[in-house]
Amino acid sequence: MPFALSYVLVFLVSFATLRAVIALSQKYQLFIDSSHSSKPQRFHYQPTPRAGGVGILAGVLVGFGALCLQNIGLQYFEAFGSEWVHFLIAGVVVFASGFLEDMGVSLSPKLRLLIQCIGASIVCAGMSNAWLRDLGLGFEFPFWLGLAFGVFAVVGVCNAINIIDGFNGLSGGVALCVCASIIIVSTQVDMPLIASVAAIMMSATLGFLVLNFPSGKIFLGDGGAYFLGFGLAMILVLLTQEPSSIVSPWYGFCVMIYPIWEVLFSIVRKVSVGKSAMQPDSLHLHMLLFKRLRNNPLTSLIIVCVNIPFIAIATLFYANTLVLMITCVAFIIGYVLVYRLFRM
Repeated sequence: MPFALSYVLVFLVSFATLRAVIALSQKYQLFIDSSHSSKPQRFHYQPTPRAGGVGILAGVLVGFGALCLQNIGLQYFEAFGSEWVHFLIAGVVVFASGFLEDMGVSLSPKLRLLIQCIGASIVCAGMSNAWLRDLGLGFEFPFWLGLAFGVFAVVGVCNAINIIDGFNGLSGGVALCVCASIIIVSTQVDMPLIASVAAIMMSATLGFLVLNFPSGKIFLGDGGAYFLGFGLAMILVLLTQEPSSIVSPWYGFCVMIYPIWEVLFSIVRKVSVGKSAMQPDSLHLHMLLFKRLRNNPLTSLIIVCVNIPFIAIATLFYANTLVLMITCVAFIIGYVLVYRLFRM
C-alpha cells in the first residue's frame, strides 16, 4: 500500500469510527457530556458525546498496522516489534486514564496521574532514547534521573493538551500544527520512522477534527486529550533525544509552548491564591477570550492562528537552541501581557 493511501486509511478509520460513536451515543446516550453540567470549563449548549479519542486511537492502531507493511516498516521491523509495542501499550494505558472518566467512572485527579505515570514509565523505560538525557543545557542526565524527567514531561504534556481542550478545534488544531512541524523536521534530519508516526497521528486527528470543528458534533474527551498529548510528547522526546539527532531539545518545548505554558501558568496562578493546582476553573486564556467573543469556533481559530508563527519559528530553527529559547521567552511575555489585559 502506498504511503499516502495508508494515511488516507487512517483518516477514514478515525472518521468512520467517530461517526459510529456519534450514532450510538445519540441512540443509547453513551459518553454524553451534558450541557447542564456545573463544570467551569463547559461552554457548549447541546448534549454531546465526548469520545473523540476512540476514533483517534482506532486510527493510530490501524496506522501502525499499515506501517508494518510499508518498506519503512519492514526496514525497522525489528525495532518496531521490540520497542514500538511499548508505545502502543503505554498509549492505551494513558488513554484509559481519561476514557474511564468519559464513560462516567469518576477517578480522582491523583489516581489519573498515577495511571498516566505508569503508562509513561512503560514507554520511557521500554524504548531506546525515550528518556530525557539532554535538555540543551550543556550536560546530560544519568539514566535514572532522565527517566524521571521523561515521565514527568510526558504526563505534563498529556495534561497540557487536556487543559487547552474545551472549544471546538482548539486542542485538535494545535496538535495538527505540531504534527505538521514534526513531519517537516524529522524528514529534514532523516528520521523517517518519526515522520511516519507523526503523519499517522496527524491523519487520525484530522478524522476527529472534521467532526469537531466548527460544528462540535463530538468532543475529544479526557481520553482523547491525554492520548494526543502522550503521542506528541513521545514523538518529540524520540526526535530530540536520539544521540545522533541535531534537533535541539528546546524544539520540543518551543513547538508546544502554548499548551505547556498554559498548564505551568495555571498551576502558578492557582497555587498563588491558595487553590489546588488540580482544581478546574474558567480562568484559562482561551476561556477569557471566549467571554469576550462569545463564539466557540472563532475562539479556537484565533488561538491556533496566533500559535502558528511560533510553531513556524520552531520548525525553521529546530537546531538553534538560542533562537528557540528567545522564541519561548517572547511567547511567555506576550501571553502574560494578553492575559492581564483580559483580566482587567
